[in-house]
Amino acid sequence: MTELLKVSGLCVAYPSRQGLPVQVVRGLGLTLGRERLGIVGESGSGKSTVLRALCGLAPMAAGQVRLVADAAASDAATPALPLPSTPGFRHCVQMVFQDPYGSLHPRQTVDRLLAEPLAIARALILEPQVLLLDEPTSALDASVQAEVLNLLDALRRERALSFVMVSHDLAVLTHLCSRLLVMHRGQVVEDLAADDLVAHRVQADYTRSLMQASRGFQRSAQPSP
Repeated sequence: MTELLKVSGLCVAYPSRQGLPVQVVRGLGLTLGRERLGIVGESGSGKSTVLRALCGLAPMAAGQVRLVADAAASDAATPALPLPSTPGFRHCVQMVFQDPYGSLHPRQTVDRLLAEPLAIARALILEPQVLLLDEPTSALDASVQAEVLNLLDALRRERALSFVMVSHDLAVLTHLCSRLLVMHRGQVVEDLAADDLVAHRVQADYTRSLMQASRGFQRSAQPSP
């Protein structure tokens, strides 16, 4: 499997009111290839913080996030292995935020805002190889959600995209992703194929509790590779 992104020993901490750091992500490691990786966990598990750290928007207390040379090699002008938050990294990795309206400038006119690419279109304009998707359909009703998921799958096949998608919705993740990381209290407790989750072939007790809490979720046929 071609590797695009490697994360090792990732720790993210924020100051508390008592002045002591609170660890939100602890020692996380992952390798992303040309695949669809989902991250699932309850609210506060650290899953969205992982995405923000990957694109340089959350403070890393420890660890390393780096592109593999193959990802950076798509543009001859891009320095080898650019770091998060640098232009070279953003050329390869783009993020779709949970609240797309938060990216709109409150002092711009409506026509100016509509003239700019928004949400998923904004992330795709640089033709990245990796998309970081933070609950991209959480604010949509079921019919529109299905349309967006189908659009993401079509774009993934058309542009050979890899992505990391965060959600608390097991049905969404198992529909669109081939592999899942289950997070609890800032750590990965299980790494498994989406098909294994659907078949209830899981190891961690926490994963079982998530499945029980989401009892009744259904998944349609897996998107073609």
